[in-house]
Amino acid sequence: MANKMSTNTLPADSSLPGENFEVRQTSTSDDYHPDPSRSIELSPARQALMDDIIALYSCQPTQERVRRYTPDCVYDDQFVYANDRYKMAGQWFALPKLFKESKNEGYEVVKNEPGLIQFKNEQVSERTG
Repeated sequence: MANKMSTNTLPADSSLPGENFEVRQTSTSDDYHPDPSRSIELSPARQALMDDIIALYSCQPTQERVRRYTPDCVYDDQFVYANDRYKMAGQWFALPKLFKESKNEGYEVVKNEPGLIQFKNEQVSERTG
């Protein structure tokens, strides 16, 4: 689960890179397998955002989907680190070159708060070549 930072712990200098403002994700469980039946319901606008995120993970990048990220966004996982929208776009547009397909097997929204949607996701990918 993510630990949301309170506003009084945020750096005062807005010129700092996005890493200084992002919510760090932690988990209270070793179970990372999504259970779609337990997923928290989202508003239509937030569900559209979630659909775009799943499409990105499914090797379906578009400029419109990438524009949802703020210019100073941060993406950090076991494979990639990107700290702006351009680096982020490069990662999403590279996925179809690396993977023949990436199919979503299910996701579970575990937290829905203003400024934060946290979810578990399961993708099955097939490498190209």
